Amino acid sequence: MDESNVQIGDDFEEKIREAANASDELLVLLTPWAIARPYVWLEMGAFWGPGKRIVGVLYGLTENQLLAMEHVPMLLKRSELISLNEIESYFNQLQRRMQRSG
Repeated sequence: MDESNVQIGDDFEEKIREAANASDELLVLLTPWAIARPYVWLEMGAFWGPGKRIVGVLYGLTENQLLAMEHVPMLLKRSELISLNEIESYFNQLQRRMQRSG
């Protein structure tokens, strides 16, 4: 979500829910700093609940490091994670999915 979508006085959690409902998948940047932020997990939960695609992109940590962390939910441990250097392959797959569905 972009900061421009959230206005002063808005219910931030509700904005996350609305954005999740309007989206088909979530691309989440997983950094050592991001995984310590509760809203990152809230956003992932908003997509996981209805079974939407969650794509984890690693930056600043390896897949093995992330998987070794106890507080990381199973939904990430079961997902194929990519490094930021591989993001172009995700965008190519996303483009193909969009062409098939549209």
